[in-house]
Amino acid sequence: TKPAYEIFCQRGGTATLDLEDWLTAERELLFKPEVDVEENDRTIKVRVRLGKVRPFDVQLLLTPDAMVIQGEHGPIPKKVFRTVQFPRRIDVGKADVKYENGCLVLTA
Repeated sequence: TKPAYEIFCQRGGTATLDLEDWLTAERELLFKPEVDVEENDRTIKVRVRLGKVRPFDVQLLLTPDAMVIQGEHGPIPKKVFRTVQFPRRIDVGKADVKYENGCLVLTA
């Protein structure tokens, strides 16, 4: 993997694509799972597509405002990391988390 600065230098050091360099380096280091958020009057449902990441390889941190998923991506040397902001505050004590068909599903 190459840090963003190395990518920047390999491209000739022009500053017009510095954000793209950063995002390229991030993709080489991190696996950011896709997320779907559904909301109705009573519940928020968050579906995180873990793909080939095993559920016991990730940790989940819940706060009233957000959830953070982090861990290892199996044999690939990438870190799993994703932050999801909730559309409104949740009661963490009443949140339910399940693993279904390759997805981590939070209902709160």
